Amino acid sequence: MELYILSEHLNPMSILVVEDEEGIRKKIVEYLNIQYKNIYEASNEKDAYKIYNEKKPNLLLVDINLTHGNGLNFLRTVRKKDQQTKAIVVSAYSEVEYLMEAIDLKLTQYLVKPVERKSLKDALDLAQEEIKTYSITRNEIITLDSDYVWDKEKDTLLFHNEQVTLGSKEHQLLKLLLSNLHKVFDYDEISYELWDYEPADKLNSIKIIIKKLRAKLPKGIIQNEYGIGYSIKI
Repeated sequence: MELYILSEHLNPMSILVVEDEEGIRKKIVEYLNIQYKNIYEASNEKDAYKIYNEKKPNLLLVDINLTHGNGLNFLRTVRKKDQQTKAIVVSAYSEVEYLMEAIDLKLTQYLVKPVERKSLKDALDLAQEEIKTYSITRNEIITLDSDYVWDKEKDTLLFHNEQVTLGSKEHQLLKLLLSNLHKVFDYDEISYELWDYEPADKLNSIKIIIKKLRAKLPKGIIQNEYGIGYSIKI
């Protein structure tokens, strides 16, 4: 008798497994597929970062020593722009130097090989709880990068937890762009938001505000869609 697991009953947390030993990776993925709906896998640092960018998993389960690349280097790259995605590191090493280095990468757990199933389950449960807690307490925060956040509740841009002073039009424009991170706002939408009238030189007026706003935000975060308008890219 075959056992069929309905995908709608699986945990929706998505996990990227980064492990170069195929046998170990397949066993981990097989175990995770019993409980979780979206499991991705990579055997090297390059593929891991590509999948991370494409799939945006909730959790990274990463081995430190990879044949091609290094798990901690992969996490360092991720942490440059992402402080939210949870991470569990797996390693054959338990030396203090590795532990201290990994701590700075905001880990949920550090597991030493060979990893027992219960230890892995406990780490996964902890990551799940952290994700739930974050979603409750920090759902009004938009992280722009490791230095900047937008506090929706306070309607404030913060740099290292210090408020960034914005002009009224800069504030209006940033709030508009952040209201939908998947949308390119056209010039007419921006103009309607910023002015009660049609400016004599609408495009140039918008460009002036964009220039001022860019100087107060992470480099490259405001994207220009030529001939259309602007968007925020995080």
